[in-house]
Amino acid sequence: MDRHLFTLVGTAIAVTALVVVLMPKASADKPKAKTHKPRFSKSDRAAKSATLAAALSLETCYTDTMTYAGCKASGAKIKDASREGYTVMARSASGHIFTIHKGRDGVSRSW
Repeated sequence: MDRHLFTLVGTAIAVTALVVVLMPKASADKPKAKTHKPRFSKSDRAAKSATLAAALSLETCYTDTMTYAGCKASGAKIKDASREGYTVMARSASGHIFTIHKGRDGVSRSW
């Protein structure tokens, strides 16, 4: 029972940390656009979602195995998965590449 509680708490902490790191930063000093043009297309949103889901899947796997190597995730490519980090990539139909990299220096994303 204690091991399962520890795993549950570890998963909750990992998910919370991932959400906080990956949340878009709001900027109050940017003026609001008068016309709204979507930043991403539908396929871009799907690829971004797949990247986030794959990163979450890796974090969940890590709580059980204490390594990212060997962890599986669908919808995105996993590169360089090791004990210390990973890189997750997904390409949308429009050609945009969405990436999340976790390493010794923290988590970074590009999209």
